[in-house]
Amino acid sequence: IVFRGLLQELFLKYIKNKILAFTCLNIIFMLLHYKNGITNIHLIYFIFLFICGIILSVMKDLFHKLSYVIYLHCYYNIVFMLFLRC
Repeated sequence: IVFRGLLQELFLKYIKNKILAFTCLNIIFMLLHYKNGITNIHLIYFIFLFICGIILSVMKDLFHKLSYVIYLHCYYNIVFMLFLRC
């Protein structure tokens, strides 16, 4: 809600280029998930996280509905949790 609902709108207001705004926003999002140093696994995770963030940003921009982004994020969480159980 904070990233797609508030910060994305703020970034788009001040950065007129959508690609640059989404990139900056999702780099910040990715860095907030930084934990204990970057290994090869973490690097792959960060790249995946960045791509997912871009998808959510584009989805919010296309449909102008935060609820769609929330639903997709919940779906991602469910699939990810099921994947970890296997």
